[in-house]
Amino acid sequence: KYRPEWEVMPDLRGWLTPHESDPYKAKCKVYNAVMLVEVLVLKLHSQRNKHCQNMKTCHSLGNNEEHMIQMCEIKLAAFLAENNIPFVAADHLTDVLKNVFDSKIAQNMSLKRTKATSIIRNVVATNHKEELCEMLHSNKFSILMDESTDISSMKTACVVIKKIESKFFELVQVFANPDDASQGATGAKLYDLLVGTLKKHSITDENLIGFIADGVSVMMREHNSVAKNYSGITVMMCVCHSAYLCASEACKVLPRRCEDLARNVYNFFKCSSKRKSSFVQFQVFVDTEIHKILHPSQTRWLSLLAVVKRLLEQWNALKLFFTDAWLSQRLIAVEEIFQWLHDPFMHLYYLFLEWILPKFVTFNQFFQETQVLITELHKKMRLVYTEVLLRYLDRNYVLQTDLEAVNPTRQNKVLPNTQLYLGVNVMMATAKQEIANNPKLLNDFYNNCREFLKESCLQMKKRYKFNDPVLHNLQKLTPKTALSIAERKKFPSIYPLAVVLPRLISSNDDIQTLDDEWRRLPLVAKTLPDNIVNQQEPDIFWGELLHFEDNSGSTEFAHLSKFALLALTTTADCERVFSNINLTKTKTRHRLTTEALNGCL
Repeated sequence: KYRPEWEVMPDLRGWLTPHESDPYKAKCKVYNAVMLVEVLVLKLHSQRNKHCQNMKTCHSLGNNEEHMIQMCEIKLAAFLAENNIPFVAADHLTDVLKNVFDSKIAQNMSLKRTKATSIIRNVVATNHKEELCEMLHSNKFSILMDESTDISSMKTACVVIKKIESKFFELVQVFANPDDASQGATGAKLYDLLVGTLKKHSITDENLIGFIADGVSVMMREHNSVAKNYSGITVMMCVCHSAYLCASEACKVLPRRCEDLARNVYNFFKCSSKRKSSFVQFQVFVDTEIHKILHPSQTRWLSLLAVVKRLLEQWNALKLFFTDAWLSQRLIAVEEIFQWLHDPFMHLYYLFLEWILPKFVTFNQFFQETQVLITELHKKMRLVYTEVLLRYLDRNYVLQTDLEAVNPTRQNKVLPNTQLYLGVNVMMATAKQEIANNPKLLNDFYNNCREFLKESCLQMKKRYKFNDPVLHNLQKLTPKTALSIAERKKFPSIYPLAVVLPRLISSNDDIQTLDDEWRRLPLVAKTLPDNIVNQQEPDIFWGELLHFEDNSGSTEFAHLSKFALLALTTTADCERVFSNINLTKTKTRHRLTTEALNGCL
């Protein structure tokens, strides 16, 4: 009764294929239907109108045009995902294209919402994941992990793979089952999710050389955290996240009214077109730029710098506006803002914030660039830390003591108020009579600013090890240090870096080979081509050196170059991925599943 379909009806061979798992079933390619391999069933199906129409289309188009239709559907689906357009738009987009374009390809496309979602999940995303997994099976890599809650209150963990360049790997739902909620997002739970994600794609821990995350306890604490489940790898906190936390904790020691002023002013204007239009008249009157009042973020204190600058720019216009509003409306909220804007010490705090916040914001922005910057991290961090220390501690004590040994809270080394440096604008403002005549309030201002500087230094010391051997020795991988004989006085050997990165080398012979190539490199620097000598980017420099061949055709610095490229895979962050999630999963698209989000990302 059951026989191969080509024995029963040889003319069906073009559109019928055997079923993947059931030998008694077959699948129609043109109609996408599964049926029993029976003569009567096959004959009835071949006579259906929909089947006949699809057969005519396939014969008229040919293989090339059918391939073009598939490519168009894939590109349209990718266009929807890339531009965060709801997939429901595909229901109308295909009809519009058929109406606008008179072509066989457009007329024969059948892309609707369900198919577009399936293409993104099962074609585009799957292809990306397969290529990435194939690379991870044979190469060293680092893992970056973070967890967050999206707009639909779904908690997800993001896994990013870094091999010089960061690549999104997977978004994992933390509470996929109801029983998971009782356990909570613990370190053990997140570790199991991470291991399960890698095992699902047959990726082992053997090639893992680094783990990077923010500083929360479930990721980094001494016991029962994700990081502590791995041994022999480089563990780092996300430097951008650490800079944000340092500024955030330091700002808490300032009077609460500084933050309240920024929020209350924004809230007063945000929902009233009339107030915004009226404020423009005051801006014109005081001859200031016509700019909007910015929103201070509740979760990202580094965004406060733009808010502070905007308020200082509009300070005189705001004073006039709220004076008029208080006299005419007599509202409690307006009166409070009116009093704060006419308080010279409030203005003084904002001048201080305008001076100190760029220290953290500039550092943060520098390390959010896409190029490899880990070789600059140690130097930049020491510079910022030293610069802040010198503003309130004795200069000789800071410069003559090892930076790791400096105590930011040492009272006998704290500078008096008259020697504190809080920026030029603060110096000019404190000379004004209205401030100088209030010594008690001025002393409170100095004490609060000193506490801000002290707390920021304590947070930096808590989150960064200034004697860290890995970050200290990674400085030697810059092109300038690698090629310069003069720089070799500070870094004569690659051995100190090799021993703290044990997963990058396999034996003592490898370390000796690395050190020999390291010592030989500056001696032959003049013979290297210009594209290597003049290269400033570390990853490109070592990549070019990896393929450099001497006169005999051998790669003279292959071991050293491979080691350097692997060592550069130890820092980045997941914040960009979560920013993309917020752009993709919006209020109008809050029902997107985690699988669909994975495909879009």
